[in-house]
Formats: sequence, C-alpha cells, structure tokens
Amino acid sequence: METPAGSTGTEASAAIAGPTVRPLLRFRPDIEGLRAVAVGLVVVLHFGVTGVSGGYVGVDVFFVISGFLITSLLIDEVRSTRRVSILAFYGRRARRILPAACFVIAVTVVVAYLRLGALSGRATAIDGQWAAGFAANFRFIRQGTDYFATNLPPSPLQHYWSLAVEEQFYLVWPTVLFALVAFGRRLGRATMTLQIGIVAIVAVSLAWSVHLSRINPTNAYFSPLTRAWELGAGALVAVFSIVISRAPAGLRAAATWIGLGMIAVAAFALSASTVFPGYAALLPVGGTALAIGGGIGQPARNAGVVLGWAPLRWLGKISFSLYLWHWPVIVIAEERSATPLSNVARVACAVFTLVLSIATYYAIEHPLRSTKLLRVANPSNSWERSRKPLAVGAAAIVVAVSVSVYTNNRAAFAINRADRATPAKGSGLEPASSLRTVSGLSAKDQVTSLQQQVHTLVQQGLALDKVPVDVMPPVTKVRLDPRFTPCLQRRNETDVKPCVFGQTTSSRILVDFGDSHAMHWAPALDIYAKQAGYRLVTVFKIACPVPSLQQFSQQGPYPACTTWRANALKYIQSLRPAVVVMTFSFDNLLLGKPPNLKLWGTGLATSVRALRLSGARIVQIGNNPTLEQDPGLCLSRPGANPKSCTTTFGYRESGATERAVDQSFGATYIDVEPWFCVDGKCPVIIDKRVAYRDVQHLSPEYVSDLVPILSATLRAAGLR
Repeated sequence: METPAGSTGTEASAAIAGPTVRPLLRFRPDIEGLRAVAVGLVVVLHFGVTGVSGGYVGVDVFFVISGFLITSLLIDEVRSTRRVSILAFYGRRARRILPAACFVIAVTVVVAYLRLGALSGRATAIDGQWAAGFAANFRFIRQGTDYFATNLPPSPLQHYWSLAVEEQFYLVWPTVLFALVAFGRRLGRATMTLQIGIVAIVAVSLAWSVHLSRINPTNAYFSPLTRAWELGAGALVAVFSIVISRAPAGLRAAATWIGLGMIAVAAFALSASTVFPGYAALLPVGGTALAIGGGIGQPARNAGVVLGWAPLRWLGKISFSLYLWHWPVIVIAEERSATPLSNVARVACAVFTLVLSIATYYAIEHPLRSTKLLRVANPSNSWERSRKPLAVGAAAIVVAVSVSVYTNNRAAFAINRADRATPAKGSGLEPASSLRTVSGLSAKDQVTSLQQQVHTLVQQGLALDKVPVDVMPPVTKVRLDPRFTPCLQRRNETDVKPCVFGQTTSSRILVDFGDSHAMHWAPALDIYAKQAGYRLVTVFKIACPVPSLQQFSQQGPYPACTTWRANALKYIQSLRPAVVVMTFSFDNLLLGKPPNLKLWGTGLATSVRALRLSGARIVQIGNNPTLEQDPGLCLSRPGANPKSCTTTFGYRESGATERAVDQSFGATYIDVEPWFCVDGKCPVIIDKRVAYRDVQHLSPEYVSDLVPILSATLRAAGLR
C-alpha cells in the first residue's frame, strides 16, 4: 500500500498521440480524502472496531488509487516527451516510499526482539529482510503453505505484503506502458492499443484471481498476479480519462456517490469468511474506480464535497505513515499482553499510532519529498535527476536490512545461549516421567493410580508462575519428533505412504491412523509398540481427519484428503492389523457455527465401519486442548509467566459425539482431558515438560512421558 501524499497532482490524458492535450486536473483533493477512507477502514478493522468486518478492502482502494496515479504520471510523461525515464520514475518512488518504510521496518524489528523475546524477534527480523527487499508477500505465501506455521501469531510486518505487491507492479508497469505505446504508434493507434492492452491485462489477472481464490486463498490474497487487475483498474480510469470527461457532469457526479457507497457496502458486508479477492473484490475496486473516474473535472455535487473535507484530506496526507505504523503497534501490544487488550488499551494504541505517524510524516516523508538537496540543476538528464533519490532509497534499504540481520544474529545467539543453559531432563525423547506404576495392581487400578499422579502434576503446572530452569525441551526448542515428520503426507498426496516403527519384524501390527494429531502421538505409540511387541505402521496426512466427509482446509477445498482417506481405509483393511489407534483433530471448517455434530458423527461412523472390516481392535485417542498462544513464543518472552499461556479445554461436546459413535461399534474411546487439564484449565508446562509443540500439537517429550498411563489404559481396554 503506497500512495504517499503529493502525487495526486497529475492526471494524464489518454490521447497519447495528441501532444497539445493538457491534463484535465492538476490536483485531486477527493483522492486525498479517498486515501483517508482507505487507511481508516484498515485501521478500524485491525484495532477491533465491531461492524467493519470488511475493512481490509481499504488495501484494494489503495491499489486502485496507485494504479490511477502512477499510470497518469507515466502517460503524461510519454505524452510530453515521447518516452519514459525509468530511472527518474524509480528515483521518485525511492524517495517517497523507502525512507519511511525502511525506518518502520528497523524500529519494528528491534522492538519485537526487545518486547517479545528471541523467538518472535528472530522471526520478525527475517520478515524485515524480506520486507526491505519488496518480497514480503512471497514470504507470507510460503508461510501460509506451512501447515505448522498457520497458527502462529501474525508478523508485525505482515502488512508489508501490500507494499511489496505495489513495488512489484512498479517494477514492470513503466516498461509495459511504454511497450504498448511504442507498438501502438507503429500501428498509428497508440491510444487504442494502450487501452486494449490494459483491458486485456485486467481481464487475465481478474480471471486468475477468481480461479485461485477458490482453490488456494492464501496464495490468491498475497499474489501480485491476482492483485494486478486492481491496480490495472485504476490504470483504466487514467487511459480513458478523456472519454470519461466527456460524460454528462450529472452522471459523473452520481458515479462518485455510487462508488463511495460500493466501498461502504464492501466494508460492512464482507468478512473474514469471504472468498477474497476473487469476485468479491469487484465491489471495492469498482467502487473506487467510479469514485475516481466520476471525479474527473470535479463535477458539481460530487462526493468530493465529503472527501475534500480538510480533516479528511489531512488524514489522507499522513495515510502512508499511518498504514506503516498501525499494524506493528497493535500486533506487538496484543502479543505482549497476557490477556485480550481492553478498549482503553486499544484507544491508547490508536493514539500512539497517530503520534508516530505524524512524527514520521513531518520528520521523514515530507522533508525528503520537498528538500532542495535532492534536486539537480539539469532536470533533463535522467541519471542526474535520479542519482540522489536512488542513493537515499538504497541507503534506507541497507539500514533496514542491516538492522534485521544484526537482530536476527542477536536473537539466534540468545536462543543458543538459553538452550545451553537448560539442564537436560532424562535424555530427550526417552521417558523421564514422574509417573510410576504400582506392582500388583490390575490394569484398571493402574489407570486410576496413574491418573491421580497426572492430576497432581497438572495442578502443579497450573500453579507455576515462572518457567522452571530445567524445563524440557527448552522453550526455544519446542519441536515435533523429526523421526515422524517425514511420514506426515503432504496436501497433494493421495497414495498411502506408510512408515514402520516399533518392533519392525513383528507380525502383530498396530496402525497409527489420522491427521497430524496421529503423528504427535507416534513417539508414545512407538515406545508402547516396542514394549508390547507390535510393529507400528503410521498412516497419517496433513489436515485430513478420520471422519469420511468432504474436506476443506484453510487453503480451501481439499479433495486430495477425501481420496487419500478412502485409499488409507482400503490399505488398513489389507494389512489385517491387530489394533488401529486413530487420532485426529475436530474440524469445524465444514460444520458451520455452531458445528453440526451429527454430520461429524455420521462421517466418523462411516470410517469406523470401514476399519472394522480389517478385523482390528479400534481405539480412538480423543482431542487434546488447543492453546490460544504459541507455547514457545509465550514462554520465551521476557519475564514470561506460564499462567499467561494457560488455556481451557473446548472439546467435550465433540468428544461426547465421538465416544458415542465408537462405543456403538465396540471401539474404545480414550478421553485425554484429565492428562492435560484440571477443572477445564490446562497448563502449558506439566511435569517440567513443555507439553505442546504449537497451539494444537503436543510435544514428543510430554507424550513420551505419558507412556505409562497410555499403556495401562490400552491394557485396561483389552490390549496386551
């Protein structure tokens, strides 16, 4: 998102071949006000103002404004000089964008490290390097496809994705425009060629946006290819400006009000569940194009009477700095707080954001844009005109990258130092549990005895107010067992690719079946299988639970899961195992709100019925708690209090449905809530173990500690 103030002063004619045609308007106060509307929508959404669920469309408004202004400037240059000075163009962009943007990157990286700890600081420092290189959107596309990163808190620099999209647009757009004009002049139809070319670009990008938004929303949201049409929509207004100016003034004025209304409808009607951008983006993009296009010539009674209001224009003037600061301020405040921010705290954050934005505009943005030091005596020489602005921009990038690299190294050093200072408990994944079996007791009584011990350990975990020095794993090294992660099948895989553990030569087979939750129980099942004489066969796939239902994921429809599940059920039947232990997360992506538990139970019944055909004993390990904060980040903050990381158990209703289905087929359901919680409250550290790898997956250290009670529970269910 970059439309810094001061660039609304030129609107170019589309009549490329007509050098006598003057620009229609030198300054557009309504566009300044439209900037304020755009940044206001984004800020109120991110600061938690209720009702503005579609405030993210403010970014789309900025895209259209940018496309219009940049194209207008370039066309005016072509009209006046019959060429485009690429160096001069990039010099103007560098001077207006980079100093403020890179300053905010550097400050955010340092503050994140100091306030949020080494783990968050290191992640933000890496994000800072991507953001300074105009590639933040690709960084977040990559993170969005990482299943184990999807539940991490947002980066304080995540909003730089839109700035990256614009910079990528600026990288190619001058060349595209000049090529279209040059080709059109050869044909003797420069204007028509330019118009047709941009229409084609917009059409192709929109079609791709609609397609990709359905199948991969994360990529579609951040991709420059799916957003190019939004900037292109603004470009279309620029190249058709002469045609638009000839429309009746009343019609143009009405268009501005209609456009403003469309933006408002999008802001209040769209939400986080809307497939976006896709077709839905037509509403704010079309509305912005109407508001800008209808304002050409400033017809009487147009929306400029509102958008040109002085306070709104002032807000539009500082909108770039306001956009840069608002996100890191609210994200760092929320992540640092042990509880949700109060309304008073949010207002304080908003005031602080405004102060930072004003200071940045008047100390960095405005001086660098108006200083005579960056001007040259020979403005006709593009290199002389661009040399100093480009140097300023390059220096800003060097500073931002240097600060990010230095902070990343400091964070890495702090993490390694903390790890070395943590005494090991036991030998990592081998059981070092405080749980002890009592000889001479029946399996049922052993379960009762062990449950009492776990209850005591969980209570002790709830009472912790600081991280134990001998916690294991170290809070900066919480991870999944690397032995099993290669066995977790990826999203696009449909063929079953099992792994074998336990007593690998045994003829008695125990299958660990499900999604990534089945994987996080694999370390415990591996130990159990070795002790009980089973060959452990793992069959699990990312975000693909056992119930036979059409599947969706955070990336959209997930047909590969449906196909893989059917193949997995057939494979397990062919194995003829002695035991199938199934574990999976409760998935409400397809169940609605409140979730349709009957539908969930029906899908589970279908799968359990198929598993019974294998002849195996069937056991389900129920859902573990889901955390509200990533455990590593929460526990590694300066002065961390484990109580601030505590969560509540939220799966009793779904667990009751699953238990009823299992029992109807003679399967065993293991309720693991007592292994993690007391009275519904669930600590993150139990028995000096970090119990979770992330917000929903368990650590291999803690599940290995649970082997005694898991083994006793399985024996009590009739296994041996």
